[in-house]
Amino acid sequence: MYMKAPLGCVDLLAVLSISCANGFELAKFEFSDIQLGLPWLSVNWIDVVFTTQAKSVNAVFSFTPDKSVCLTPYWALEGGGNSIAGVSLKALLFSYTWNGATFRAGHLFDEDGWQPYLNYPGYDLAYGWAWDGTLTYYNECKVPRGYDEYLGLQIGADTCCGGESNASVFWWFDTGDSVGLFDVEEVRASVEAGIGSNLTLMGGVGFKGTGPSWLRFGGTVSW
Repeated sequence: MYMKAPLGCVDLLAVLSISCANGFELAKFEFSDIQLGLPWLSVNWIDVVFTTQAKSVNAVFSFTPDKSVCLTPYWALEGGGNSIAGVSLKALLFSYTWNGATFRAGHLFDEDGWQPYLNYPGYDLAYGWAWDGTLTYYNECKVPRGYDEYLGLQIGADTCCGGESNASVFWWFDTGDSVGLFDVEEVRASVEAGIGSNLTLMGGVGFKGTGPSWLRFGGTVSW
């Protein structure tokens, strides 16, 4: 069960997990989109998780020196019980935008993902890179385990009749267990073409060392 509500300059997400087998499992309180009044510093989220074994706190901060360059370090407060043992850097995201093109790069310092909730092995939650280069919860459909680095290029442009087109290519790396050239494990490219403001066609292809690994075609219609 979860509930999300806006509270002025911050959003609150509350999660309660109870199962028939284990009873109470966890309670999570996540504060996101925290506005500090500083244009160059923001808090992405702070969450507190209570379980029957431990309590953990995670905090993620973003540092943006200007509008075109964004360097985001993902920090976590670590510890067990009621104590905080220290602060560790879990991931680093870099992006640079110029003239409609965005270059992105990301690195996970924990190769198999960032496991933020300590002392609770039953809650198998980790963060990893999604296919669009953002950090998100693990999901086998959108986040591959073991891909700890990437380089990406995204280009967007307006098309006729109010439509938009986007193209991207991402190189994915596994620095800990790789057999590819320069540790490259997979390359993915995708294109979205807007035909007017109501119709978008999309397609994508991926390649590994053994050949094509992913193919997608589709479209969206809105009115």
